[in-house]
Amino acid sequence: DKWDLKPAVHKCATMYILNNSHQKYLRNNIEIEDCNNFKDLGILFIDKRKFNNHINNICSKAYIIINIIFRCFATNNHSSILKAYITYARQIIKYNSSIWNLGNDYKGLINKLEYIQRYFTKRLFSRCNIPYIEYPDRLLFLNINSL
Repeated sequence: DKWDLKPAVHKCATMYILNNSHQKYLRNNIEIEDCNNFKDLGILFIDKRKFNNHINNICSKAYIIINIIFRCFATNNHSSILKAYITYARQIIKYNSSIWNLGNDYKGLINKLEYIQRYFTKRLFSRCNIPYIEYPDRLLFLNINSL
């Protein structure tokens, strides 16, 4: 019968992160294969507890948003641009950080995210004709915390 549709088979069933246990999952007596690569609640899980691709994805999105902010806002008022950054870009950077921020093992990735804020503050100071100061002093001036 041409209308006899077969149910869709999901390609990924087992999402194990913390252990190597293996359990078979079946759908219509067909085994669903394991996968290590998946996205859950907006977080890319690739090869168990490695978040390099997730952080790279976050960085790309944040840089795009920052560039859009500087293109769309014609003002030199630093507080307006800062509010846009906190509302749009910083939320992307901090979203679900408690899951992928696992301490010293990910120090390089955390620095990569901190560099986004360094980039934004440096560009903001340049746009608003504020004299250059070091990053910790820029954070104090803008009254924002380090990531």
